[in-house]
Amino acid sequence: MILKVNNKKFDFFNDVNVSMRYDAVASSFGFSAFFDAESDEHKRLFKPLTFSKVEIEHNGELIITGRKISNSYRSAAKPTPATISGYSLTGVLEDCTVPVSAYPLQFDGLTLKEIAEKLLAPFDIALVVDSAVTARANEVLDTSDASTTGSVKDYIVQLASQKAIIVTHTKYGALFLTEAKANRKPIADLSDAYEKSISINGQKLHSVVAVLKDADITGGNAGEAELDNPLVTSFRPSVGTQKSGSDNDTELAAKAKRGAELKGIKLTVKLDSWIINDRIIRPNNVISIKDAELYLYSRSNWFIEQVTLTGNEKSQTATLQCVLPEAYTYATPKNPFT
Repeated sequence: MILKVNNKKFDFFNDVNVSMRYDAVASSFGFSAFFDAESDEHKRLFKPLTFSKVEIEHNGELIITGRKISNSYRSAAKPTPATISGYSLTGVLEDCTVPVSAYPLQFDGLTLKEIAEKLLAPFDIALVVDSAVTARANEVLDTSDASTTGSVKDYIVQLASQKAIIVTHTKYGALFLTEAKANRKPIADLSDAYEKSISINGQKLHSVVAVLKDADITGGNAGEAELDNPLVTSFRPSVGTQKSGSDNDTELAAKAKRGAELKGIKLTVKLDSWIINDRIIRPNNVISIKDAELYLYSRSNWFIEQVTLTGNEKSQTATLQCVLPEAYTYATPKNPFT
């Protein structure tokens, strides 16, 4: 494993933790190291509030590019490691509001791509648009207003969700507009993984989801879309509103709403390695599972939404958080519990 701080390799560290989440603006990381208070190099590395650039690599692959955000120190009779944590370069978008330099907050007649580029410019963060969503990202939004108090991330995600576009990030620290590759073939069958669990939160699921859009003053039409969720046989309706986009996006918004609810079904798999098929395990891949003790009597596919890598000098562990593929494909869900 290789750790670089401000492009300089740092050798003496331990207890690494990297959490990569697919549908998140940023991934997070942490590690520990002994702080030599007399070392000029350590003073530069451990100095608080420097927001230093951090890169973590393993097995020849870059895992994350981010910034050091938090430090923790302890002085005691027995030397204790200091801890450092941070997140992807894009993590700042979760913490900050739209800067005054980017005002006014009304973005009428612009596309999602144009709005995102305008909001990212003050933070010097790049935008990457997946070719699969280019057309949707370039559709003009009739009217849209950002909040003075909401985060940059919240506003971009709100706009993207109306277009069924996922807002995530690259390992290089760019913001990434994309759609999930949840229809891929499984990268592995993990039925024999040493630890698995599943949780089903029925409270988050509804039998019918609907989205309504009001007509707006710029001439945009009203819209309405309603979709069934065959996994829920008890009558449990839910209605949401569409706050941006046109009536052509209303069905997409309803599919995104149903997909979000499916995340109430979560499969967790733990492995004693970071590697599958000679590659680091990452989100946006698919695995298959069959395990009667999880009420998965038939083999079913699961989308890897989050991967947490933990390791030290003795062991490496990967924890996979998975959801049904339809949470991201927006297709009508298939019941895995048959």
